[in-house]
Amino acid sequence: MYEQGATDVAFTTLGWVGLVGPAGLPSAIIDCRVNIVREFLATAEVQQRFAGYGFAPAFLPPHGFIQKRQGDAPVWARLIKQRGVTLD
Repeated sequence: MYEQGATDVAFTTLGWVGLVGPAGLPSAIIDCRVNIVREFLATAEVQQRFAGYGFAPAFLPPHGFIQKRQGDAPVWARLIKQRGVTLD
């Protein structure tokens, strides 16, 4: 849509998946999990599997993920409000 001239931010925001943990999680545990995910996403098998589903996995370190989430939150909040999405 964006390539066709749709400039609304709703058309430029991609979905994403991330891992989160409780506040105060020790940095040693965070670092261990970050390394596991980074190595997992870098494998050829995972890259191929995701590509088969039309996804391009990309690793973001914790600070990058936080920035992505904070930047996208207002967009998703607006879309949810506009569409009247509710939880059952």
